[in-house]
Amino acid sequence: MQDLEFIFSKQRLEYYKDINEHFENLKLISKIIPKIAILEIYIRNALDYELSFKCKEWIK
Repeated sequence: MQDLEFIFSKQRLEYYKDINEHFENLKLISKIIPKIAILEIYIRNALDYELSFKCKEWIK
């Protein structure tokens, strides 16, 4: 357990009833993150597309 505390930190592990719950949470996160990443790219590109009409150098 001490090795896991070194990796994840004692404070993080305190929020879980056991290490298996922590790993289940990591599995859930691994399923959600790709969807969030795609959404972030879509929003960023849509924003760039819309703002570029007014000013090609809007980001500067």
